[in-house]
Amino acid sequence: MESKTDKKNRMIAAGLEIMYRKGYNATGIQEIVDNAGVPKGSFYNYFKNKEQFAVEILDHYTGEMLARQETLLSDASVPPLARIENLYKAFVDEYLREGAFCLGCFAANLSQEMGDTSETIRRAAEASISRMTGPVEACLAEARERGDISIVYDASILAVYIQNSWLGALMRMKASKSGQSLKIFLEVLGKVILR
Repeated sequence: MESKTDKKNRMIAAGLEIMYRKGYNATGIQEIVDNAGVPKGSFYNYFKNKEQFAVEILDHYTGEMLARQETLLSDASVPPLARIENLYKAFVDEYLREGAFCLGCFAANLSQEMGDTSETIRRAAEASISRMTGPVEACLAEARERGDISIVYDASILAVYIQNSWLGALMRMKASKSGQSLKIFLEVLGKVILR
């Protein structure tokens, strides 16, 4: 017999897949439950409303992204600046390999769509983006301690700058349906920012 947690997780996975592709407003609860294979009434046993559901999806997405970052950013055998560059190279390679140049960052997408109309979603998206910036900041701080970085900015400011640049590159990627903005981001990151 399926546990309540399994059913909830199926709805979250289905919701993330649909909402990531279509956006918040174009995603209906019926489509989510149909995709998850659960009755519509079940949705409200687990989630107060669609807004709370989006926040839980966002939390799930953030956890997945942090796990991916952890894999590449925690390898102490690699210098910290190389770890950061390797992280973004892996992300860019993934987009280039897929070739569709869509999706971007779910947290940023949700923020752009709902940030002006839902304070709850706006705060959750900001928290998500901040959490995903933290591991990069830790690597930058380590690089600073080692004397590996020449840029004078504090690690927290530089990490936010890198994250903002990455999110902008993703937005431009979606608008142009090409990987050019991602390639430019990587080049500037490697040749200017992380030197």
